[in-house]
Amino acid sequence: MDVFYIKVNRNGRLGDVQNMGYPINTNKDDFAFMLNKYSSEGYFSSNRDGGKGDDDIYSFELLKPFEFTKLLRGTSLEQDGDTIPFAFISLYSEEGVLIDSVMSDSIGAYEFVVLADKLYTLKGEKASYFDGRNSADTHVDEEIIIVDLVLLQDIKVLAEIIEINPIYFDFDKSNIRPDAAIELDKIVEVMNKYDSLVVELGSHTDCRGSKAYNEQLSDRRAKSSAKYIKARITNPERITGKGYGEYRLLNGCECEGDVQSDCSKEDHQMNRRTEFRVIKEGAHKVKIETKGPNSFDEIETPEE
Repeated sequence: MDVFYIKVNRNGRLGDVQNMGYPINTNKDDFAFMLNKYSSEGYFSSNRDGGKGDDDIYSFELLKPFEFTKLLRGTSLEQDGDTIPFAFISLYSEEGVLIDSVMSDSIGAYEFVVLADKLYTLKGEKASYFDGRNSADTHVDEEIIIVDLVLLQDIKVLAEIIEINPIYFDFDKSNIRPDAAIELDKIVEVMNKYDSLVVELGSHTDCRGSKAYNEQLSDRRAKSSAKYIKARITNPERITGKGYGEYRLLNGCECEGDVQSDCSKEDHQMNRRTEFRVIKEGAHKVKIETKGPNSFDEIETPEE
């Protein structure tokens, strides 16, 4: 048997039932709690160890006013609503005195036990972010109060440029060469770093072969490159591939019907490539730049 308390709110509604805890309650029977409304003294009965008889009457004096508590919960968030894990969260009184601090967990969640009928300020901090602040008012009926914190990313770290070397293919092939894998791994790294990033890759051929065949070949190359990246990133639908055939040559190495181009192997190699462009940045400013000419340079990235 234990002693419990419940707060009656100003509108007459009842709060949650809470156990008074030790030293009022023990592992024995504790009951008949009475508090003098004009002083801090009171009485209760208990058959706890150390008494004179079975159920004894004990007196007590409150050393501080009896205070009701609530649970303050929240999540540290990006501006777009994504969670920010492991942010440092501080709780301040209305007077600006630091009361407690915690680290948000792997999904950005945090919580504090707070007093009822108070005003608090929450502050969130993390490297590469501006501090976030929000107020919490516990003059409410709810026993669990939700207050989130939004942290804005520092503009100085929003922009990142990823430079990659051109990704080339052997003549009439769509397999990923070792030198191409090194560059594709750079795309994998940045897409895993920024999980809101959406990228399109475009694969191209040289002019040799029919246009219809080159379209099929570039499509195989696009799918081959996309497959390599998809297998290594979260949310693989964020990478798409498109074959452009021979329609976006980087130089003048065009082939007309049976006319053979006099371009060198190196000239044709330049046209057998895969390029990348960011089509959705999310909360992150990222640009993928391919060294040398790039047919995507003349295409505007759609606004979000």
